[in-house]
Amino acid sequence: MQYIPAVFTKAHFPKRKTEVILKDRKGKAWTVKFSPGKENYFFGGWPAFVHDNKLKAGDTCIFELVGKLKLRVHTIRV
Repeated sequence: MQYIPAVFTKAHFPKRKTEVILKDRKGKAWTVKFSPGKENYFFGGWPAFVHDNKLKAGDTCIFELVGKLKLRVHTIRV
């Protein structure tokens, strides 16, 4: 799971479970499940994105809102 800051989710996502599209810089897309909690918010299905993008511990992902429930993910590698 990938945790998401509550301030961002409260401003841009619904208060219910929903699907969110993640896109890499080449335009490839992944669907993840956004799940709101009482204090924590997270994406389920995140491991497929991690695997496909060969992310490693220490890599940084920057999420850019590009549409309703659509995020472009910029990756900075260590």
